[in-house]
Amino acid sequence: MKYKIVYDNNKNIIRLRAGKYAFSKEQGYGLSKTLSEKKGIEEVKVSSINGSIYIKYSCNKIKILKYLSNMKRSDLTESEPTVDEISRETNRIYINKIIKRIVSRYACKFLLPFNINKIIIVCKSIPYIIKSTV
Repeated sequence: MKYKIVYDNNKNIIRLRAGKYAFSKEQGYGLSKTLSEKKGIEEVKVSSINGSIYIKYSCNKIKILKYLSNMKRSDLTESEPTVDEISRETNRIYINKIIKRIVSRYACKFLLPFNINKIIIVCKSIPYIIKSTV
């Protein structure tokens, strides 16, 4: 596997970037599982979106890098996500939704005239008014 070291604190953390299409989401779960099973690797976070691999280790860094260098795309197995990975993804999804809501709220508040804001509020409240009368 080809990768680029984007962060190395020379103590116990390294972040690698393999590229956007280096592995699928399921292959990322498999890579995370495979690396987590290696002796001396404490934590692994993998993102298939940008091909990022975060590794927290307590062993020799060179062994980890050699292992990844010798790994081929065909060696990547698909796997199910762990509970931690599901939790991280869920948090990311909801944080993105909250940020979008806040941005759209303030964009409407400051960019649209006051009367148009009133119309939007009334239109959005109609389904709730209808449900309350039924």
